[in-house]
Amino acid sequence: MTPERWQQVEQILQAALESEPAERQALLDRECATDPDLRQELESLLSSADQAEGFLQANAAVDAAVLLADEQSDAR
Repeated sequence: MTPERWQQVEQILQAALESEPAERQALLDRECATDPDLRQELESLLSSADQAEGFLQANAAVDAAVLLADEQSDAR
C-alpha cells in the first residue's frame, strides 16, 4: 500500500470510528463510491475495531464482577 493510499484509509477510518454506527454506511458509501477495494479494506478494519472494543468491554465486565465479588467477600 502506498503512503498516499494509507493516508486515505487512515483519514476515512478515523472519521468512521468517530461517527455513530448508523452513520458509517453513509460515510463509506460517499467516500468509497468508486473504489470497492477501499471499502473492503475499511470494512475489514472497522470490523476488527468493533471486535476489539467488544472484547475489551467484555473483559472489563468480568473484571468488575470479580472485584465486586471480592469486595462482598471481604465485607463479610
